[in-house]
Parts: sequence; C-alpha cells; structure tokens
Amino acid sequence: TRRSMFRLSLSRTVTRPSFVEMAPFLYQESFGGAQIRGNEDLQNGYNYNVDLKYEFFAEKNTDMFSVTAYFKYLENPIERTQRLSGGATEHSFQNADNGLAAGVEVEFRKEIVKDLAVSANASYMYTNVILPEGGSYTNQQRSLQGASPYLANADISYTPSFKDGSSLSLALLYNLQGPRIHAVGIMGLGDVKQMPLHTLDFAATYNFNRHFSVKMAFNNMLNSTVRFRQDIPNAGRTVEVERWRVGAGFEAGISYSF
Repeated sequence: TRRSMFRLSLSRTVTRPSFVEMAPFLYQESFGGAQIRGNEDLQNGYNYNVDLKYEFFAEKNTDMFSVTAYFKYLENPIERTQRLSGGATEHSFQNADNGLAAGVEVEFRKEIVKDLAVSANASYMYTNVILPEGGSYTNQQRSLQGASPYLANADISYTPSFKDGSSLSLALLYNLQGPRIHAVGIMGLGDVKQMPLHTLDFAATYNFNRHFSVKMAFNNMLNSTVRFRQDIPNAGRTVEVERWRVGAGFEAGISYSF
C-alpha cells in the first residue's frame, strides 16, 4: 500500500583483505597495546545475503516503523586472531572455512510535537563459524569474530525552521554495542572479548541560509572505557587484559556551500 511495503533483497558481496590485514610485517596499533602482523595468504571472503523488510509510514507526519529479518552465509570470512610469539601476544588474521549470521532489527521514529522527534533501532544477531578441521583454534564452537549479539541506537532531535529562512538542528544520540570477540584465541590462548560499550554524543547545526552554517559536536560525553577480557582455559577463569579511555571530544566548524 502507499503507507506500508515489503522489501526483499538478495545479494552477493566480496570482502577483500585490507593492506593492514595482508602486510607481512609487525607493527604497533595507534591505540591499545596489541602488536599486529598481517597474513599475506589471506583469501577473499564472499557473502550471500537475504533481507526481508516490512515498513510502515504515517500519513500526516514523519512517523515510521520497520522490522527487518536477515540471513548471511559467509564463505572464507576473515577473522582477527591472537597467538603467542616470543613470550608476547601477537595479533594476525586468518580465514575461517565459513560462517553464518541471522538476526532481526526493529526501528521506529515518532514525532512528539512539531519539530521534536525520537527514534531508535535495536537488533539481535546470532552468528556461528565453522573452522578448518585439525586447526589451531582454541574454541571450536563460537560466534563470529567482531559480531555483537545485540546493538541499540536511540536519539532525540529538535529541528525547527524560522521565518527568516534559517534553521536549527539539535540531536542527542545514544549507542550501545554488545560484547564481541575482538581476537580469536589459537594455540591454547582463549578468545579476547570486548565488553559492552555505551556512548553518548550531542550535535548541533545552525543554518543561517542555504549557503552558510555553523556546526558543533560533543563526542563520547560519557568518556566510556573500552575493556577487553580473555578466557584462561587452563585456569578456568576470565581476566581483564586491557583497558583504555577513548576520551571525550569537542569539535566545531563553519561551512559555506556554493
């Protein structure tokens, strides 16, 4: 109908190794304490995707609601791994045999009063990876590296327009990222997992006219801590191996469009 619709999409995409993932030398990340060595033998990953989406739109305002179900089959997915090298841990990259991801996402937008709206989306995802037989992976059954089982975003925005042709946009944005495997453990090392992360940002833009505008943003207002924990299989426990604060940030800018 005019107010609701179903969308079905089928696609095949390619994930190519980046330069960092293939570079066969050791380097230090600009954040955290991990040293990384690329793997020049990495192969391209191929992704087969199926998405089914239902959308409903309000007739008199910008309200909307949608539900999406998706399934992905991953061939040769590239994963970040961790191993011991010379008494220290070293990160690298390997291809798993294949994996899958399936989940559902819900999204809505609601106008509270004129120019003031709230919106949010949340997703749940199940992932599983199939590993090479006789390989060196510590855990033979696990989720896909880098995939969080749940994600959530919410924002409230105020976007008035004025009679002189100017306009204002204020937005407060919240993000929740669930726990995920940061580096896969091999050769007896446990998986390194990044703990849940909460962030809160604020953005403001004032458009004087069609050409001139000023912008301001406060990033990571919670000054959240990024934490990593690792399983110790022989001891049967989990320990924190690394943490850091990204830091809160402020930025401002002026732009002119011709």
